[in-house]
Amino acid sequence: MQKLAPSMTRTAFCQNCKKAGYPKKHTAYVVYAGAHKSYSLKLHVGDISKRDLGITPHIFFDTLVIAKIGGDPYCVTKCLCGVIGCGFNIRWENDYRLWTLFASHEPEFTYIKGESMAALKDFKAPEMYLNVVDEDSWNMPEIIQEQQQAFRRLR
Repeated sequence: MQKLAPSMTRTAFCQNCKKAGYPKKHTAYVVYAGAHKSYSLKLHVGDISKRDLGITPHIFFDTLVIAKIGGDPYCVTKCLCGVIGCGFNIRWENDYRLWTLFASHEPEFTYIKGESMAALKDFKAPEMYLNVVDEDSWNMPEIIQEQQQAFRRLR
């Protein structure tokens, strides 16, 4: 089976994050930068309103197929929630002084209308950018541990 390559990070709805009350003011998550072809650990520091529950960064993978369903073109793709404890987990490797990132489960299939996928790929609305800081600016291990425990309680 061909392994899917990550292609971009965009916000999307996650039922598990909604149940767990995420995003919160200090939400650790992973983003994939397509231009750099690398993952980064980030921390959301902005205020969150109640209406934002479940709207979290997701890693989208290469489009598998474009098919017509009822005459409308659809992209079949896979995505994975980027919130630590939900779609991704990380652990600190003290010997190497770095974070090890791994998916907590397989990416899930999602169906997106063709024009919506094009809009998602070209998305550049500055009001939707997340207010973030890099991992070195906060005590990330405590925040990450709290998030991972919150999602474990859901399962």
